Amino acid sequence: MPRIKADKAYGVGPQDQRLMFREKLMKRFAAHDFVRVINVDNEPFIWQYLPSSAEDFEFTPDPMKITHRGEVEMYRLDPGQSEVIVGENAYLMIEGLYKKLSAKKMIGGRPDLGPGQARNFNWTDGYAQDEWINKIYLG
Repeated sequence: MPRIKADKAYGVGPQDQRLMFREKLMKRFAAHDFVRVINVDNEPFIWQYLPSSAEDFEFTPDPMKITHRGEVEMYRLDPGQSEVIVGENAYLMIEGLYKKLSAKKMIGGRPDLGPGQARNFNWTDGYAQDEWINKIYLG
């Protein structure tokens, strides 16, 4: 079998496995930035988002913190559709779509898993996270 030159071999680039998924996104854009995201899945993606401005806090004398939350916003992106949204909403969208696509890939690779057998979705794979973030986050 002839050997080929690989431009990007999996797992050879620098990777900081200590970073959480949200931290990776926060290094790319801030919560108050407007960013463009795309649904790279082949089916619609729906998620919900509660803006930070929709929460009020009240502190009682005993002391107790009471949180009042406003209405949750629902969003939908059809396959291939892109949209500009605020960064804190994009954090939720990108992470949710990443987990959905990772789960679909795992289930598709082994759809005949019998009852009583567990699946490991490994959402902490830094290389897979970077790959999906690069596809979903357009800038």
